[in-house]
Amino acid sequence: MSLDRTQALEAVRWFVDGILFWQIVSTDLPADVWAQSVHNPHFILLNLAIGGAFPNNNFGSQTPLASTISGGTLQAEYIAVYNS
Repeated sequence: MSLDRTQALEAVRWFVDGILFWQIVSTDLPADVWAQSVHNPHFILLNLAIGGAFPNNNFGSQTPLASTISGGTLQAEYIAVYNS
């Protein structure tokens, strides 16, 4: 994701493997929503949530299975934050 403030029209762009996946520009949103979204500090949250009754209700069998027992790993190959 990149936030481009170099042009008169600000834009937030999302990339997957270096290819532009999605883009939103400041005129796509009301001015107050854009300001709240990009002119305030944010942080990155990586989350791996496991548990609850959700699987049993949908799977139709008792969970966890041998393949879904806790102890898995969330691995992020690359995360970057640039402040320029």
